[in-house]
Amino acid sequence: MLGITFLLDGHPAEALKISQTSTHEVFRLHGAALAEYDLGHRQESERQLARLIDQYAFGAAYQVAEVYAWRGDKDRALKWLQRARAQHDPGMLSLKIDPLLGKLNGDPRYAAMLRSVNL
Repeated sequence: MLGITFLLDGHPAEALKISQTSTHEVFRLHGAALAEYDLGHRQESERQLARLIDQYAFGAAYQVAEVYAWRGDKDRALKWLQRARAQHDPGMLSLKIDPLLGKLNGDPRYAAMLRSVNL
């Protein structure tokens, strides 16, 4: 969460550094995909996201959706949120308040998703 806070505050280098101290690889890959994107390292961000998907598509669908949403790729973000919902991903508990999903606000598909989970 501290890495996400740095990211939201516009400090991607610090976000990357702190995310890499996580004991869970899912969160290291997730943090790297987010921070590298904001650092302008698009290829490295994509590489980290690909690793996240390849290794943890079942357990980290929500985190994949966050990365796509942060990048502004609404179609892929919503696809992965649907997958997270189907997998009963616990990240869905944050669906309505997650700042990494902020770029989905105003999209009728996101509004429909919120309604579908009674948010």
